Amino acid sequence: MIKPQIKGRARLHVSEDIAPYGLRIPPVGEITWDTVHVPEFFELWHTSLLLPEHYTLLGVYFDVLYYQWLLIVESDTIPLPKLGEMLPLIMPVYSRSAEGKVSIVKLDLLEAGK
Repeated sequence: MIKPQIKGRARLHVSEDIAPYGLRIPPVGEITWDTVHVPEFFELWHTSLLLPEHYTLLGVYFDVLYYQWLLIVESDTIPLPKLGEMLPLIMPVYSRSAEGKVSIVKLDLLEAGK
């Protein structure tokens, strides 16, 4: 039996001003305990943040403590964290041309605890 390759995962924090336009932030005091698979929702995030094709979006959550969206991505290019460590943090760097076109310049990966 062939063992599937385990891919690395990382966190990506997204503030309200970077999030896709028109996305509703959950009202204060609203709690939802459920999961819903909505491929269009994941595609919206993936394309609006200009994530590379080889990044798979696994989850989108709203972090009330930091008042930001928290995305979990998976890729062969992300190293596996050591046992007991938090997932590394992805820090995208964007650029806007004179014509207004936005592109991603690089993706920095900050390992937990460093």
